[in-house]
Amino acid sequence: MEEELNRAMVLRKNGEFNKSTVLLIRLAEIYPFYASINYECAQSLMLVGKETESVPYFERAIRLGLPSEALADTYISLSHGYQLMGDKERARDAIQKGNQIKQNHRHMEKSHAAVPRSTVKK
Repeated sequence: MEEELNRAMVLRKNGEFNKSTVLLIRLAEIYPFYASINYECAQSLMLVGKETESVPYFERAIRLGLPSEALADTYISLSHGYQLMGDKERARDAIQKGNQIKQNHRHMEKSHAAVPRSTVKK
């Protein structure tokens, strides 16, 4: 699985978006319970202009426990997919969640930066 996922990422990096997307869709079918595969599949679908098809993959990635560093952008991308589907309410909810997560991350970074280094235990 890891080898195929890495191959899909190399294809995408090299601009072979359609090949990467086909491979990632296949991986998501074989390994539906991996948040990272669903997330990368959704991202690839976005890159090839299939935003509405990315929605279930983004939703599944979130449900499966996508790492927090990717969560805000995932909600924002999901919002775009909902907008294209005409689901304004879910689009609004998703963008609000994404923005709230980003705001919380910034607040935590500022709080952490404000702690004097001499008080941090080693």
